[in-house]
Amino acid sequence: MHNVLKGVRGFSTDFGDALLTGLDFSVVDLIETDELGFALEQRRCRSLHSRMVPVLRGRLGPDAPFPSWEDVIEWFPLPRTSFENSGRLAMVEVGEDAALARAFGRAEFALLSRDEPGRITLSGRHWYAIQWGGAGLIRQLRRENQRLIVLGQSMLTGYEGPTHLELQDIPQLRIVRAQVVWAGKDPRAVRGLSRWI
Repeated sequence: MHNVLKGVRGFSTDFGDALLTGLDFSVVDLIETDELGFALEQRRCRSLHSRMVPVLRGRLGPDAPFPSWEDVIEWFPLPRTSFENSGRLAMVEVGEDAALARAFGRAEFALLSRDEPGRITLSGRHWYAIQWGGAGLIRQLRRENQRLIVLGQSMLTGYEGPTHLELQDIPQLRIVRAQVVWAGKDPRAVRGLSRWI
């Protein structure tokens, strides 16, 4: 037993089964309720019709730190056909931001694609989640030499965010954290993606 606890030896499956039986345990007793529920939900959603997308803790906005990709509060089933060409997706809440009001209206959530091609080749037609000064902002961008130009922000009165971002020795992917592929009402409340951008 000492060698098993130190990790020098492992149990055989027969011995593990006998140990659980002797303790009157089942494998289900070793799993936390949340873990089991998540595993069952994921299995149910692994059909051809949907995929699970993480919902991140925190929000994007000038008064909030950029959410961590690893800090997942729940998983949301997304129709597989909606974004079949996007690999790494995440859902995040959108905080109040005067620079977004005109384009996004009352969007509450954004679906982000972390796929690198969409973050490297910038288009003025798309919106991007950028990390600037620790905050997470959604902005339209254009690249000019060693700087990222933030589009349309100078037209806003009282706008305090960046109008351009100097890259110099900073890799573009450290600033452009994701491409926004959808924004709208909380999809958990309206049962799906209500508005596309």
